[in-house]
Amino acid sequence: MASIEKSGISPSQGNSCDALNPSNPVAAVNLSQRAVSHSYSTRYFASEQLMFACLRIGDDKSAHDSFDQLATRFGKSNERIMGLQGLHQEATAHDKAALEAILRDYEKILSENPVNIPIFKRRIAILRSLSRATDAISALVEFLEAFPTNSEAWCELADLYLRQRMDSQAIFCLEEALLTAPNSWNLHALLGEVLYVSATSSEHQESSLVLLIRAMRHFCRSIELCVDYTRGFYGLKLVTSLLLQEPYVKEFSSTQANENNDVPAEEVVRKLHSLAATKLTGLNRIFQKSNEEQ
Repeated sequence: MASIEKSGISPSQGNSCDALNPSNPVAAVNLSQRAVSHSYSTRYFASEQLMFACLRIGDDKSAHDSFDQLATRFGKSNERIMGLQGLHQEATAHDKAALEAILRDYEKILSENPVNIPIFKRRIAILRSLSRATDAISALVEFLEAFPTNSEAWCELADLYLRQRMDSQAIFCLEEALLTAPNSWNLHALLGEVLYVSATSSEHQESSLVLLIRAMRHFCRSIELCVDYTRGFYGLKLVTSLLLQEPYVKEFSSTQANENNDVPAEEVVRKLHSLAATKLTGLNRIFQKSNEEQ
């Protein structure tokens, strides 16, 4: 990461990493306010981020002021500005009726310009807010037919399917997301979790074994890409613990299983379980030590 001095923000101005943390909107507001006057090239991006942060902390007036700066510069007919305006209206809507009215406005805009992507995305978001999961899924499927390499949309669709308990469809969506983001360790871990949950809810032992082995491999890939990824190690420990229990452990000792390249040896599973347990213990000690130092 570039040094703080080169970025034009001194260490005394605070930790910029903390400000970029989504769980710290107040720090984001402070940093964005300083960045607005930092340089012309970053001014409008900072205004946009400032608007988001202000909406999150309930400062509607400051959010509206930031939006006005952008609308004055780019015009309200700009598609991105239209999306920001819709976001502001959604955030300040007081009831369901107001959200329904905004949705109708989105549909009117899309009837005139079906390729207005920011409005298309806002329509999907508002459908989720209104708990219209079926409509949101249909809209996302339509979006992905036009933009099949959008990994974020695949993840959003996977989340919707999971909430409807449609595990196989969610698994497919996450696999599609990994095609465009193969080195995303958090996606590998998420897919492992979905496979694990699907396996534990399956009534068929054979299909459960296949799902658990796939989950184990995705957890392994996540910690290969990020060596200290706690979520990946925890998932690996869970899945290997289950694989070493009855009735799955019998599959490793059978001749048929050992001849199948898709089924790992029991020794391999035990080593992975030991590795995950050891690593989690070490990470927990580091976490406790850092808390004590604070």
